[in-house]
Amino acid sequence: MGGNIQVSGTQTYSSGTHIVFNGGSSQSIGSDYPSNTGINLIIENANNVSLVGDVIIGGDLTLSSGNLIVGTNQLTLQGSITPNANFIDVGPASDIVINGTSAFGTFPFTGAETLNNFTFDRSSQTVDFEADITINGELALTNGSLDFSGQTLTLTGTKSGSGSLLANSSSTLTITGSGALGTVQFGVSGNTLGTLNLNRTGSGSVTSGSSLNIGTALNLTNGDFNNTGQTLTMINGSTLTKGAGASLLGNSPETTGSFNITYEGWTQSTGNELPGGSTEINNLTINGGPITLDRAIQVNGDVTFSSGSIDIGTLSLTVLGNWVRNSGSITATTGQVIFSGTTSFSGSLDPRFINLQITNGATVTFHSTDINIEGDLLLGAGATINSNSGTIVLDGSANQDFGGGGASINDLTVDNASNTIT
Repeated sequence: MGGNIQVSGTQTYSSGTHIVFNGGSSQSIGSDYPSNTGINLIIENANNVSLVGDVIIGGDLTLSSGNLIVGTNQLTLQGSITPNANFIDVGPASDIVINGTSAFGTFPFTGAETLNNFTFDRSSQTVDFEADITINGELALTNGSLDFSGQTLTLTGTKSGSGSLLANSSSTLTITGSGALGTVQFGVSGNTLGTLNLNRTGSGSVTSGSSLNIGTALNLTNGDFNNTGQTLTMINGSTLTKGAGASLLGNSPETTGSFNITYEGWTQSTGNELPGGSTEINNLTINGGPITLDRAIQVNGDVTFSSGSIDIGTLSLTVLGNWVRNSGSITATTGQVIFSGTTSFSGSLDPRFINLQITNGATVTFHSTDINIEGDLLLGAGATINSNSGTIVLDGSANQDFGGGGASINDLTVDNASNTIT
């Protein structure tokens, strides 16, 4: 066919019919294209063929030469597709529907693309995305699976259907927009993500409908991640970052070893992003706040203050690694920081604590500045204190307790003239 197809009246096509577009200039297909089952479309036009209406291809689509341009229309594919290094070109207002029963394979996007709605409804079948794709409308996985292994899938609208996503450790899922996204479930054989980003405003939320493994980063900036009844596993060495506008609801993360936690943004409290075990937090970074601790925790790696502060209240923060203070502070009432491993102090600001305990067997190395204690100081008998020319300064504004426990320290200064040191 060298011209366009957009006609009115009765059209009769038998199953197995091939309609070929092979013009010498660009061509178009309108909504009167026959939607019968088994009607095959072949594009043999290097100048491309464009939709000028919603089109249902009831048979197979073959792109022998040239691309099929969807534009602001809906393209429904009910058969197979053979792209032959050609593409289906979509845009921000394009809708794609894939239904039927046969195997589908890879959707031939031109590259990184943005489209409106995407529907996949093929029981026990899979559509593959081999480019970074943004879906601004609805992702409807009615039946079947969408595999975006090695790619970035961005969802800004909603997600529906009982179908599954498939991913791998090189995949990124980014959820933005506002309001409730819906439930996201992953297939058993593809439930590992490299990175999951949640930044959804306006009472934004996403519900996990399956087990999920995070290989690199879980970034909760805004919105609720509802993990009720599911297993979220942080792979050893991965990082969970929580912003002030985000919450992890339901089950706390599990881990294959330990993972890092970073807090960013303004005032917030810790919550279910904290794991249940004492060995599961590696490094803790405070990059905002104040952060209010809602439970006692143990950090098996380093604690770093980049900005902001943490308020431990009446709880304990146990640290086995290093203490780095470049900005920010720690506050408490009766709570204490406990060093029970091998710790070095560093950073551009002097360490300052309310209540500090260094346990029996711990080794703490000061940097060459003051270590200020506003509350109580308790040293275990077997604690090793490497002063490095630093001085412990007791400078509280109330009575302070000092329990030396037989540990040896180099210099101690009392700067609390109006109160009692016991």
